[in-house]
Amino acid sequence: MEFVTAAFFSLVVFSVTESKEWPTHTVCKTEELEVYYKSCDPAQDFGFSVYPCYLTPKGGTNLKMAVLLRSEIESLFLHFKAFIQTVNVFSTVTTLCEPDYPNYTFCDGKRGEIILYEEPIKIGFEHFPRGELLSSLELYNQDSFLIGCANLTIITH
Repeated sequence: MEFVTAAFFSLVVFSVTESKEWPTHTVCKTEELEVYYKSCDPAQDFGFSVYPCYLTPKGGTNLKMAVLLRSEIESLFLHFKAFIQTVNVFSTVTTLCEPDYPNYTFCDGKRGEIILYEEPIKIGFEHFPRGELLSSLELYNQDSFLIGCANLTIITH
């Protein structure tokens, strides 16, 4: 009986400590465009949506992102990278919040609050390249603490 109990508890401990991935979320899927993402933060999922689900030359789209703060943000930095067939085609680090210059309503957010960003963005491409684009989006605070991250797959037909 002790062996069965020990085996059961070993199985439970192994199951709890086993690495689990977040599911791949479908943001949109049309004949022209497919967008998927997966949170790369092991502690929490990341909310992300775009609408409408189509590409227009030099047009814009509405972007919505949400993440729960596990640490305060006095400063917030966005690291964004884009890859085509493992070749880095674009990389940027953007300051979203600074202590003396809060650009967004979520700047100075405290632990337990939710960052919610919902704004139109310009794509800025005359012709969006056809094929598969992989990108990573990471948010870090002033202490280099990971606030949230996601890996995106954008497929254009």
